[in-house]
Amino acid sequence: MVVSRFPRWSVTPLLVVGLTLAGGCGGPPSRSTTGGTSVTPPAGSTQLAKSSAPKADVTVTAEQLVKDYAADEKIADEKYKGKSVRVSGTFDKLTTDSSGVAKVNFKSESEVHVECGIPADAVSKAKALRPGEKVTLQGKCFGLLVIEVVISSCDFVE
Repeated sequence: MVVSRFPRWSVTPLLVVGLTLAGGCGGPPSRSTTGGTSVTPPAGSTQLAKSSAPKADVTVTAEQLVKDYAADEKIADEKYKGKSVRVSGTFDKLTTDSSGVAKVNFKSESEVHVECGIPADAVSKAKALRPGEKVTLQGKCFGLLVIEVVISSCDFVE
């Protein structure tokens, strides 16, 4: 376990605020207008297509991801943080953060759980999930934040 001179609870709010100001930690960059030019995906494209998910750096179950972070956060960060992670497990619930980003939460036997931020174009698919359903998502791992292993910009993998 990494020992910091700052308690985790004092750093976490700053990290959350920083991630929020940097565009959030759940979805892709905003599709807002910049410089008068609207940035939108081409007609007919979808992020949910099986072929759109590039090969993941790491494939792991949600339970194993939680176990790895519980065992040694530093080693888990070396293995997962900043990498494209394909995570599979049992869907627990769908939540929304204060900025409106939908989050898929995987079922966990411990207090720590995996939370995957879902882009706006995949929210309807996330809303169709039922507790207990098996699901596989792929996104970028940001590591452990308090009790959540955060994965952002997640796409569904068929």
